[in-house]
Amino acid sequence: MDYRGKILRMSPTGNSGRAYAYVCTAHYAGHVEIVPTVPGFETKTYPPIPLQGVLAGIIYDSWDDPNMIEAVKARCRTVIRDWVENDRSATSDFEAVHKNLARLQSLDGDQPVESLPPVPSNDSCVSIGRPNYVGKLVFVEFPLGSKAAYDSGEFIVIAQSANSIYGVKTDSRLAGIGIGRIPFVAGDEEITIIGCCEDDDFIQEFVERLDDMDTDDYKSDECDAAETVSRQLSRMLEAKSSAAPPIANPLDRFCRVMDKVFGRHWAPTEATSQLCGV
Repeated sequence: MDYRGKILRMSPTGNSGRAYAYVCTAHYAGHVEIVPTVPGFETKTYPPIPLQGVLAGIIYDSWDDPNMIEAVKARCRTVIRDWVENDRSATSDFEAVHKNLARLQSLDGDQPVESLPPVPSNDSCVSIGRPNYVGKLVFVEFPLGSKAAYDSGEFIVIAQSANSIYGVKTDSRLAGIGIGRIPFVAGDEEITIIGCCEDDDFIQEFVERLDDMDTDDYKSDECDAAETVSRQLSRMLEAKSSAAPPIANPLDRFCRVMDKVFGRHWAPTEATSQLCGV
């Protein structure tokens, strides 16, 4: 049975967890992705949950309830609106609720669940409701205890797949001479995107720092690697620039994003003007 688009009464952690109602936003390869329906849990996110194995979730019941899905969407939008207009300190909460809303919006336009293929397509990052991080600076926190925990920090995202982002670390020139694959989920652990922003000027400056590396101060293979990454970053910036239509000012850009999130025209307020510095 395909659970996508249904409400599931389930325990995401199996017998060790209590059962609540969740919206199933994807069902593929023996896993489901869910968004909680309990009011106040809009910033709680879950990695893909296996339905078989030691860490399997348990589904007790399922049913259709489009009104409940719309109600959860509305609460997510309210949380985002409150974050924008009031307290903007909890960046991780904003990322989490935006992720949940994107997952819910991925259901828009679906045919009735019964008429969908047994396993929905999962061939892009959009299909699992993740934001597009390509061309942005993201601060990644790896799970404590993982082999990559010491690598937590800021990355320039140069590519993204359904399961991973590919980033250049910005700690130093030497840290930036390689591109690393960062899976969203490894085993039963999920990375946390603490912050995300666009700063093409910083990326261009980092490219110039890589270009300044020479064999007087660095090894020849390090310089070769730096040149390769520099060209890849430059191509990414060029592609990003050619794909994006010009936007007059930061406030217009902000309103375009809000239009997409809320599905209606977003009228700027004094608070949003101050946020955008205009």
